[in-house]
Amino acid sequence: VFSEANSILIQKNPELTRFDFTTNIDSSRLRTWKVTGHTGYGWDFINLNKPNNLSQTKWHNMTGEKPAYSYLIKAPKPSDWIKTYHGHVGLFKGKPVDVEVTYSNFYFRDAALAPEEGAYPPYESFNQSWGGSNYSVLQISGNLFEGYVFANLKEFSTTLTFYDSETKRQITMDKNSYLTFNSLNYHKKLPLSEGVKYTNPDPSLKTYLTKDTNVAYKAVRGGETFHAWAGDSNEFTDKLGALDFSRNSVSFQLSGTEQEFRIIGEEGWPIWNTYSSGLLSTPINPPTKEEVDSSTGKKLNKLSPGQRVDYPFTIGVSELGTQMIQKYSRYEVIDKLPKELEYIGGKVTTMSGEDITSKAGKFSYDSATHTATFKFSADYLENGFKYQLGEKYKVVFQTRVKGNIGDGKKIINPSEVVINNQRVPGNTVETPGYEKNKEKKVILSGNQEVTEKTLGTNENTVTFRLYHTLNENPNTTKVQIDDLLEPDFELQSVRFMKDNREVTDQWKRLSTSNKQQLSYQVNAANIKEYLGETWYTDVTVRVRDDYQKTRIPNHSTLITNFDTVKSNEVYVTPRTITTGITKSILKGTAEVKESSVADGQNVVYRITANVGNKPMTSLVLKDKLEAPLALQEAVVANNGKDVTSQGTLSLSNNTFTWTAKNPNDWRAKTLVIGLKSKFTMNKKVIPYLDKASNTYRIPNQAHIVIDGKDLPSDKVVVVPEVKQPTADKFIVKN
Repeated sequence: VFSEANSILIQKNPELTRFDFTTNIDSSRLRTWKVTGHTGYGWDFINLNKPNNLSQTKWHNMTGEKPAYSYLIKAPKPSDWIKTYHGHVGLFKGKPVDVEVTYSNFYFRDAALAPEEGAYPPYESFNQSWGGSNYSVLQISGNLFEGYVFANLKEFSTTLTFYDSETKRQITMDKNSYLTFNSLNYHKKLPLSEGVKYTNPDPSLKTYLTKDTNVAYKAVRGGETFHAWAGDSNEFTDKLGALDFSRNSVSFQLSGTEQEFRIIGEEGWPIWNTYSSGLLSTPINPPTKEEVDSSTGKKLNKLSPGQRVDYPFTIGVSELGTQMIQKYSRYEVIDKLPKELEYIGGKVTTMSGEDITSKAGKFSYDSATHTATFKFSADYLENGFKYQLGEKYKVVFQTRVKGNIGDGKKIINPSEVVINNQRVPGNTVETPGYEKNKEKKVILSGNQEVTEKTLGTNENTVTFRLYHTLNENPNTTKVQIDDLLEPDFELQSVRFMKDNREVTDQWKRLSTSNKQQLSYQVNAANIKEYLGETWYTDVTVRVRDDYQKTRIPNHSTLITNFDTVKSNEVYVTPRTITTGITKSILKGTAEVKESSVADGQNVVYRITANVGNKPMTSLVLKDKLEAPLALQEAVVANNGKDVTSQGTLSLSNNTFTWTAKNPNDWRAKTLVIGLKSKFTMNKKVIPYLDKASNTYRIPNQAHIVIDGKDLPSDKVVVVPEVKQPTADKFIVKN
């Protein structure tokens, strides 16, 4: 089986601009008549007893649309010839051609007796109508496709010469030209083999048969015994288009300007032959594939994520008889989808738009190989296709573009059909996707843009810059910027900038249930201004002093109706507020580091604890008073408010201890502790004697302990007041 395209097309319904003949046979041996109708019956076209039917009757397989010539040749000889000229009866490489056919080398054979129960004509009566025996009959249709019928001939030659219809120049056949002879019957009861031999001496030319052929290259009886391609069995359906019709056919590869064939009749019984350009194999019908928007039908130059795309295949059906000689046994249209496409479904229509999906066949999809297939049903192959020249259909595969196109990546989508057992590739559609939308985030740090920043001691605000790049997809209907701020951030301001000008008024903040969620959409009227553009948004936040994360992440998101693009992460390390603790003694309204104290006098200490902003698991404030000072009461305050109850207070063992119940509540805050004590002048002061000053000095120091780490305050000192002894001198008189 071969799959070449045929340069020659012998048309089924040609224009036939000219049909005439010339001959070298003397009129005494030749009777001719032109047949213009087709109203007779059976074998009347060769029955001279019915002269009124001769111009109206053709061989039953011919039609009445084109004229024919019938010839009655008496005692035909090899030197006799009849030349018929057929104008515009076919195409060579798409251009109209004329054909001159020479019938010659006639060898007479009086038809053998018909076998019993054979469906053969009553030749005795025919012979009588011709005036006796040794007459041969030849009828030639002006339509080359309808061929010729002959009787009482065991062999003759037919030579075809092709001419360009316009220039009348002879055409030299290339080796992509083929002629096929069909219906080479084998009549076992006679016996008789219908056969043909191509006389071109070029040994490189090929002859083609089907794998299950009934044709053999064997000895046949013509003017002499010689070998030809002839029927050797009749196990086939002798009907053009039948799936096994080609079993009794042979195709010849042509070359040169004159194509001569020896036609075999052997026993002289009537035989009909046609000139066929139909190939034994299925002619190549490559599909033509397009790519269109499913809603508009317009061709696409680029693809977007989420877009619905149709792939219409225009497929052709070959003409029966002129391009092929049997109907299709299989016709499948295959679309091996790239992984970026999701298969949705399909439909089949005629070229006028009639939807024939339900009756034409069935769609299927193999998810493992991403292959969508439409298979025409056996019934439609037999009864739905008209098998006419130019017959076409559209098979449409419906898809959706997934979100993983890639940055400008081309989507490559090939096409293919399987006709009978031949795979025929079509065109490949290559379409780039729109470049992906882009989202980038940085932190402004002086004149630099960074992705990570540690705040200085005096810094607590950060400005993020969000760069947005939108592709030029004209179907974009939504552009949204999202930024979910961490709880450690407090929003200060948002500003949109494009082309060096502020465009914040073109954006609307969307209402969200989460106050930390920033969602802005551009006004619909302004969307086109952003297609194919890059712009930026500045988002300024304050970092809470009581932050929860020591390295605070943040990213933004660009959202369109096609895709969602997340930016890179940026990180902010908050400023560090160090923990500190100081202590003083209240003396009136003043705070002092040293104060004198009288026996029985109250001493009030003030402790100021500045809690750092790092997360902690425990917070303890402590102060152990020296023995001469008796601890009486304590108060813990923040911003002038008593918060003692938010910790566990202990005054036992003359020691103030306050343990915060929720340590992180006091991050970056100041706690002020007031301690009241009473001084008693007794022997407990003795250990505090300072010999250098000869005074008693009682020190004190507070502590803040965070996660077990102790930080002491500065020291304060109370100095007890001491009364010096005095003496009076006097004379006691009696």
